[in-house]
Amino acid sequence: MSRNCPPMTSLIIRATWFQCVPILLLVLTHGLTSAQLPITELTSVFPPGGQQGASFEVSVTGANHDDLSKLIFSHPGITATQKVNPPAEFHVHPNPVNNVFTVSIAADVPT
Repeated sequence: MSRNCPPMTSLIIRATWFQCVPILLLVLTHGLTSAQLPITELTSVFPPGGQQGASFEVSVTGANHDDLSKLIFSHPGITATQKVNPPAEFHVHPNPVNNVFTVSIAADVPT
């Protein structure tokens, strides 16, 4: 046996340490990656559709959308604005209505 070879136990300890490093990094960073904001869930939209060239009120329900202020559509001809109540005796500014929107569909939106 040659004297230049490292002892077998140091090779085993070194290999075990390098195998544990990735696991240790995963355990330590798990808390950082799992702390995310809640995802907005839409469970229903009523009415479910509309006609071209029309505007109508839509109410949405779901989870984690307490401050829902806009809806985004895939076609630029479909827009939505949040419904607001006019100023009243105790509300100086217009008061937005939660989860209710006025949706407008342009006449040139394809069916």
